Amino acid sequence: MTPQKFIHELNENLSFSHYAGVSIGFPSPIIENRIMKEPANLGYGWVNFDLESAFNCPVKIINDAAMQATGSYDGGKMLFLGLGTGLGSSLVVNNEVISLELGHLNYLDHNYEYFTCDAYRQKNGNKNWEDEVLNITDDFYQVFMPDYIVLGGGNVVRLNNLPEYVRRGGNDKAFIGGMKMWNE
Repeated sequence: MTPQKFIHELNENLSFSHYAGVSIGFPSPIIENRIMKEPANLGYGWVNFDLESAFNCPVKIINDAAMQATGSYDGGKMLFLGLGTGLGSSLVVNNEVISLELGHLNYLDHNYEYFTCDAYRQKNGNKNWEDEVLNITDDFYQVFMPDYIVLGGGNVVRLNNLPEYVRRGGNDKAFIGGMKMWNE
């Protein structure tokens, strides 16, 4: 998905004249409302693409995991881990969101994302995937010592037994996070 294709498909299905602003959760590092790196799972051309001109309204953009974390946050210190195509991660402390890239850290003979992504689940089965996800979640719990961890993303529904310090999130929390971006 290139930015041009993204805007074209949205224009075919929506009228942007009805919107005062747009919130975007994007799968890449974001600094000061700017995409800093081309995303691994999308097409090329995002880094310098002018989203405000394309939408013809104000745009606020943050990392997709940070958006879902913002919508999932319930005070204190929360670690968010998003389970989907990859591994999204954010830390929220006293309403301050810090986007992380934990999935890209080396782990065993790969990285954390390798063991938590949907491709690993499909290749190795749900039970093996769940065991890896829960072991990694526990490792991050020991490192960050949050009040709680929220596991979100599309694959959280595939987890059966969550530890007491883990809450189940959902993709609907990204919508809430997108709305909260405008309340700052």
